[in-house]
Amino acid sequence: MALNTAEQLRFFINDRPRLSQETFYGDGTGSAFQVSGYPIITGATALGGFAPSAYNTASGGASWTATGATFNYNLGQVSFSAVPSANSALMVRYTYATFSDAEIDLVTGLYSDLPTMRLALIDNLMGDAYKRARWGAGAGGAYDDSKTLDNLMSMRSAVRAEMTTEQGPQMVYGSWDVNQEEN
Repeated sequence: MALNTAEQLRFFINDRPRLSQETFYGDGTGSAFQVSGYPIITGATALGGFAPSAYNTASGGASWTATGATFNYNLGQVSFSAVPSANSALMVRYTYATFSDAEIDLVTGLYSDLPTMRLALIDNLMGDAYKRARWGAGAGGAYDDSKTLDNLMSMRSAVRAEMTTEQGPQMVYGSWDVNQEEN
């Protein structure tokens, strides 16, 4: 089966969708929950077209039944149609990735070739990496994610070289988010 443009783009930037399942417990007051993986994705780029789903416990708690819920894909939130009672279990299954479907659709709509699309997404990640590369906290805590920026710069250079030499995709870089070197 051939990959569509969005799937090819996710493949070449190593933004493969990941499947997640979480269980939440109602408190009797709120109906919205923040999932840990986001943005949530759906459609062909989600694992086999897997659609996000939500369940609550059936009477007696022995099984799960589908329930009405809506997903805010870009914010990674699920909202149930009714406020769950206190201590009632709610299960959510979804796929997520670094870029939302809307972001991938925007890039594929703006540019006509995969290398330029990849470059646009790498530039997006670099903007984020510049903002949080290093910082220190008052109590002596520090954060250094400068290796991410180094890896993104290497990926950007590889794509730029590919664009100038027209050799085709060069699979010389690893996933920017999963295989980070520890400092």
